Amino acid sequence: MPGGLGFGGGFPGLGGLPSSPPGTPIRERILQDIEATLALISQSNGYASDVATLTRGVASPNETTGLPLVSLLPVQDPPEYGPGVRRCLLSLTVRVWIDSINQTGAVLEALIADVQRVLRVDPLRSSLAEDTREVSTQYLYLAGTETLAGADVHFEVPYKTDINNPLIRV
Repeated sequence: MPGGLGFGGGFPGLGGLPSSPPGTPIRERILQDIEATLALISQSNGYASDVATLTRGVASPNETTGLPLVSLLPVQDPPEYGPGVRRCLLSLTVRVWIDSINQTGAVLEALIADVQRVLRVDPLRSSLAEDTREVSTQYLYLAGTETLAGADVHFEVPYKTDINNPLIRV
């Protein structure tokens, strides 16, 4: 796989998203869109960083030699209900790690900026969401013998589905 990124299919701006199988919930389609969008972070696409590893879910940077690492972490998705509508606010974290021995703080800041920038390319997530909003950034430094620095960049993605069917966007 080119660049170590585990994605097939197209990407936004490069021919579209990988297709979702029938019956895929809107939330999953939004997460797939975000994952494919994060895969665009490379110097060849005009970003400052080249992401070596992209994962979904908790990934310990100690388990990979592919740094910089970007990991997509869905946090919560509390629903609110209205007439015929289920309103959701998907909270997610994009965790980034760099090798702080061989890379400087400027490299971490550039990777954070790349994440912030790429997720604004299509804030509506291919018309599945109402917006993609950055909430905060929290810095992560591993003490002791660890040689890693990172950050959690928190986002919210509001979206709506049919009250009875999470597969139908409204």
